[in-house]
Amino acid sequence: MGGHLTLGIDIGTTNVKAAVLDTNTGKVVASGSQEHPLFHPFPGWAEQDASNYWGAVVSSVRQCLEQGRFADDIVAVALSGLVGVTLPVSDQGRPLRQAMIWMDSRSEEECEDIRRSVGEATINRNNGNRIAPWFIDPKA
Repeated sequence: MGGHLTLGIDIGTTNVKAAVLDTNTGKVVASGSQEHPLFHPFPGWAEQDASNYWGAVVSSVRQCLEQGRFADDIVAVALSGLVGVTLPVSDQGRPLRQAMIWMDSRSEEECEDIRRSVGEATINRNNGNRIAPWFIDPKA
């Protein structure tokens, strides 16, 4: 194939997807997907065990590579992932707790505190967003 393939990896809300794309033709030549659990231990909570992400990445990429002999032709890797994930880590980079993902809404009270102390208009002017529990700041 001659070095014209791109491996794409997306860590999504419920699974990791991987695909190998032929950049000459635009065709997907292989794909794989691996679920990773989403936990709702309490109403409004949405968490994931970050240690599951890597295993799901490895599994989905392995599924792609098992579909053909083209690993040496992959010349680029593109990554995308969950937005608005809060994951506190130790000094060694190890997770201290479950990851709070974008749909976790437990920070409603913190959002109200920010609205009262800073103001919605100030936040919007500075970062273009509104104050909402799916953003990282209220969860941090």
